Amino acid sequence: MNRFLTSNSKRVIGSGRVKLDARDKQGRQFPVKLSLEVMEQNGENLFISFLRDISDEVAAEAELVQARDKALKSEQAKADFLAIMSHEMRTPLNGLTGAIELLETTDLTTSQSKYLNTLRQSACELQHHVNGVLDIAHLEAGRVASVEETFDLRRLIDQVVDDHSELALMHDNQLSIDWDENLETLVATDPHKVGQIISNLVNNALKFTKRGQITVQVDRHISPHEEFMIELRVTDTGIGILTNS
Repeated sequence: MNRFLTSNSKRVIGSGRVKLDARDKQGRQFPVKLSLEVMEQNGENLFISFLRDISDEVAAEAELVQARDKALKSEQAKADFLAIMSHEMRTPLNGLTGAIELLETTDLTTSQSKYLNTLRQSACELQHHVNGVLDIAHLEAGRVASVEETFDLRRLIDQVVDDHSELALMHDNQLSIDWDENLETLVATDPHKVGQIISNLVNNALKFTKRGQITVQVDRHISPHEEFMIELRVTDTGIGILTNS
């Protein structure tokens, strides 16, 4: 105000709400927002000022900044952990797939070849999952990368059923496929995602079914908009979903 009165120079005056540090009678320093205006009335300068203590706002902002920094640090730690774990998981996986390839060159019985094929398919699927976890950018964006390619859906489902056949026999279950004969076997989508979904559903059905029937049903449908659709279902005669009464 003295500067304005002596040199007509404005800094805070007319600048709107300005954040400054204030000091009370006890000498405590605290943040404020100050609005200062001047007007001339009857040949004299009239100063109009609003002053507000914003200590609570500043403290809340500091907490938000701290929470943000903590979240960013946590995300970075998660990314570092995934990168390290993916590397650690790939090493034994490479050894596993290498041993499988060596076993395939030896003399095996029919049952051993079947078991080895299941092991190889499981190792390949696990390798695909590890590679998916590595895509940090897609994970952070809330989506998982998907690759579309043309493949034989019937062959994929046959492989899933074959991989679970031994588990089905352990519980005296019948595992079968109900395939719509009017359906073409070639489709274009992500075979890894489809195989993973069907495999998880079949595995869950086998887990809760004893001496029963599990069926993978594949049907052809035409939507109300005349779009061609394939419906995949896994049905079982197990206990289903139990709820507490």
